[in-house]
Formats: sequence, structure tokens, C-alpha cells
Amino acid sequence: MLYNAGNQKDKGGDGMRKVWKLILALIIGYLLYAFIYSNKEAYTIKFSLAFFKWESVEIPMVGIILGSMVVGAIIVGLVGLWSQVRLRSTNRAQRQDIKRLEEELAELRSLPFKEVERAEGVEEDIPESKERP
Repeated sequence: MLYNAGNQKDKGGDGMRKVWKLILALIIGYLLYAFIYSNKEAYTIKFSLAFFKWESVEIPMVGIILGSMVVGAIIVGLVGLWSQVRLRSTNRAQRQDIKRLEEELAELRSLPFKEVERAEGVEEDIPESKERP
């Protein structure tokens, strides 16, 4: 094992991990290139509802797939943005609640103790009240 000056283990596998990632990226890139090269035919997209019909110009299959990926990424991004806005709103409300409760706790801690009368029949020893710091 390799050790550095701070007696922490040196990660010797980082270089190989980068090489494997590069090899994987090259393989995926080659497969993508092969897919694009083999799918040059053009297709027409037809969309129709009850009263609305739409037909696209001829688009290669790669354009259709990439366009679908872009539309999907936009939809996922908008849903993620919406959920992030909701989480921030909840976080803000919870921080306000925490601040309010901390202020209430500080007020309660500053109140003086009152002597409590012991109930008849209670045999356990209750310690005398002491002042808090």
C-alpha cells in the first residue's frame, strides 16, 4: 500500500478507474455512432386527437430519438424543479417553526421555579428546587 505524509491511505486505484471510464465512454460512443449510421432512414411523425391532426416533415430516426430524449429531459427537469420549490417552501416553514419554538423555550427557561405543594400520601422524596444557571 502507498502512504502519504499524513498517514492516510493513498487511493491508488483512481487512475485505473479513470481509464475504465474512458474505455466505457469510447465503447458507448462507438455503439451510438453505429446506431446513427445504421438508422439513416427518414420517418414522418403523425399525431392526431379528436379535432387536431399534425404531421411532421421527414426526420431521421436519430433525430426522433434525440428529440424524444430532449423532451423527456425537459419534463424531468420541470418536475424536479417543482419538487425542489416545494421542498424549499417546506424547509422555510420548518425553520420559522424552529425559531418560534426556540424563542418560546428561551422564555420558559427564564421563568422562576414555583414551589409545588406535596400531595398527601406521596412518600417519595422530591428534591428542593434549585436555581438554573
